[in-house]
Amino acid sequence: MTVDQLKDVHVAARSAAGTKGAHRFDDFVIYNEPRLIDQLKLIARGLLHKVKALGSRGAPRPRRAQSGEVNRHRDMTSDQIMGVN
Repeated sequence: MTVDQLKDVHVAARSAAGTKGAHRFDDFVIYNEPRLIDQLKLIARGLLHKVKALGSRGAPRPRRAQSGEVNRHRDMTSDQIMGVN
């Protein structure tokens, strides 16, 4: 954070002092003794972000063989790899 942003947080923290709950500002949120509903919203937001991140990755990509490691599927057909005779 820049010095100006830290100054803004300091001023906001002083203005939020003594008032419980979530205080939303342009670039940040101050939680001052948050209520249960504020905590649950924050947890739900974090979980939703994790689910979206998992969904955007798609299927895991197969690992490439490292140097010196044998790629046993290199000369096999797809039927052989899948175990179809």
